[in-house]
Amino acid sequence: MGVSVFTDHLIASLSISRTMMGVAYLLGTICSGFLVSWMGRWLDRHGLRQGTVVSGLGMGAALVFLSQVDRVANFMYAGESQGLEIAIKFVVVTGGFFLLRFFGQGLMTLASRNMIAKWFDLYRGRVTAISGIIASFAFSSAPWGLERLIHYLGWRGAWLLLASISGLFLLVFSYLLFRDNPEECGLKVDAGRTAKEGARVNKDNLVVREFTKREAIRTYSFWVYNLAISLQGFFITGYTFHLISIADDLEVAHSVVLGAFLPGAAIGIFVSVLVGWLIDWTRMKYSLGVFCIGLLLVPSGLLMAPSSFGIGIMIVGFGIAGGSFAPIMGTVWARFYGRKELGGISGFNMSSIVIASALGPTFFSLSYDYLGGYRPAISFGVLCAIGLMIAGFFAENPQRALQQSSTTDA
Repeated sequence: MGVSVFTDHLIASLSISRTMMGVAYLLGTICSGFLVSWMGRWLDRHGLRQGTVVSGLGMGAALVFLSQVDRVANFMYAGESQGLEIAIKFVVVTGGFFLLRFFGQGLMTLASRNMIAKWFDLYRGRVTAISGIIASFAFSSAPWGLERLIHYLGWRGAWLLLASISGLFLLVFSYLLFRDNPEECGLKVDAGRTAKEGARVNKDNLVVREFTKREAIRTYSFWVYNLAISLQGFFITGYTFHLISIADDLEVAHSVVLGAFLPGAAIGIFVSVLVGWLIDWTRMKYSLGVFCIGLLLVPSGLLMAPSSFGIGIMIVGFGIAGGSFAPIMGTVWARFYGRKELGGISGFNMSSIVIASALGPTFFSLSYDYLGGYRPAISFGVLCAIGLMIAGFFAENPQRALQQSSTTDA
């Protein structure tokens, strides 16, 4: 959503086609996705504090680079071969997108979410819900806010300001205040608070054994949650990337689709609180069911467009899916597989999300070019959501089976 308002400025400054820009975004994102999984293991070895410092510095450098991407390309080639000049511009902007996605959506997001997962247990669902509310509004307001920033500072100035925030403020903030886990500070998870005596204990919160990354990705539950979370990245990114074109294809006013994000974010506040409570007190699969309902309502509502009822269904779906996303993603891996190799496990999931979000826009483009419009791609989203909803009923926490086994042995 943030990159979209800079796209036309990049196309104009580089003098390349929109298709070439889209392919550059695709390749840069996919390449970063393959490396994010490796960075998860790096975080396990070096810690989240160091990872956040590196991500802040890298994000700042990526934004500075993108703000000067046309000048870098012109500096690298000053000849007269138009084909070679375009090729260099393509490679340079692809590299910029790679850095942006790798340090931003990849490493920075991964380190931040794992930080919450390592510091909270009983309250993990509620804390990630609060984080999700802030993130939801940040995403929803990003296009408008960045467009205003570009209006006052220009597209280069906007990116340079964001680079200073990431490369200076975030770097210093994380270095001074971040710590990898409470134990290294002489503290305990949840500030040492435990469930009150006699209070009901959610067995889904009990970790019996720490899983390795290899063990985790061999479980059925991992793939159900991984695919559900990745589906949101795949579909929402594909929809957002072609937002105006989809509106035209479905005969919906531009103002309607552009205005759908903020009411969706408002709904997401209540959903995030609800899902945070569900996560802390019930089985994760119930929260996954809520998430899948949201993933189902978004494409279902689009298929009903241009009716007002269909748009309303889509907005509700946005709110449910957006409000559920952060609490589930920030909780499930630590709850199901422990904290020992959390970076590697969540890194694999983040890699899947990044790659899925790269493929989404291309999938929607292919649907439009070869299947007569966007409805086939939207229908595919409906089928995937239904399939994952059914699969989610059988996606139990692996720790539950271990708990039953230890009880039997005793």
